Amino acid sequence: MSQSIDSAIVYAQEIEVQSEHCDLQNHLNNVVYVQIQDIAIAAYRSKGYSRDIDEQNSIIWFVRRHEVDYLAPAFKGETIRLATWVERATLSTFLRRTEFTRIVDRQVLCQAITECCYFDANRNRPAKIPREIKTRFSQSRLNFVFVPISSALLLPPQNSPSHLKAWRKR
Repeated sequence: MSQSIDSAIVYAQEIEVQSEHCDLQNHLNNVVYVQIQDIAIAAYRSKGYSRDIDEQNSIIWFVRRHEVDYLAPAFKGETIRLATWVERATLSTFLRRTEFTRIVDRQVLCQAITECCYFDANRNRPAKIPREIKTRFSQSRLNFVFVPISSALLLPPQNSPSHLKAWRKR
């Protein structure tokens, strides 16, 4: 895995690529890679943060930016491990990395960087991320949590191109 991982908590899930996740070339569709980055929500929920708590506090997390590097294709029937961790926190944002790895040969298929903003819905502006949240996602040791998920949780792509423009690497 990538930079700064020694100071991160890694959350991971495994999925099996289904035919409805594939594009016309029978590759895992690029749009699906972006959709399954919702693993960040599962990581957040695994720490005890619920949608109800966020709504009570008028807090919204939203994505400000995605960078995605597609490195190798995945095919129907392959099992992929999705891993995500917070690489860096600022006053109101998390820079979250996500990595997609084929289980059988440990080939990294895709790497993504997502900037998420902690947002106060009442004031309609970014809010300071509480220290408690930052601490839960940036401990000094690795904690791997592997949770198998059903591929039924993934939405099949609808009217999407089979190729998306490559994003610049950081």
